[in-house]
Amino acid sequence: MPSFFIGGFGTATWAPLVPLLRERLMVGDDVLGMLLLCIGVGSLLTMPLSGALAMRLGCRRVVMTASILFAAILLLVSCVDALSLAVPIVLIFGAVMGLHRRRGQHRRRTGGKRALGGAS
Repeated sequence: MPSFFIGGFGTATWAPLVPLLRERLMVGDDVLGMLLLCIGVGSLLTMPLSGALAMRLGCRRVVMTASILFAAILLLVSCVDALSLAVPIVLIFGAVMGLHRRRGQHRRRTGGKRALGGAS
């Protein structure tokens, strides 16, 4: 349950950073849109890997790592001041969001257990 709070809180914290990021990078709507698209791309790239990571390392370990990375990347997003740094940071931010969100789907499908048996 706390992991859902962390994911929701992190996403809610990201939303007010969008205008700040636009102002700091001095970009137009088109570039900001592409930057926001990086979140989705990063997330989509990570989601297929999250199930395998959960199977190999266990859901708890994946969630804890993703939660810590989520907070660290959110801090980096709030401090970035160059577009060349913003793109990879936002891609990684999306990737961590994908890890964090996909984990909940994996647990629901397997009933909180690893797909091959045993508790996570």
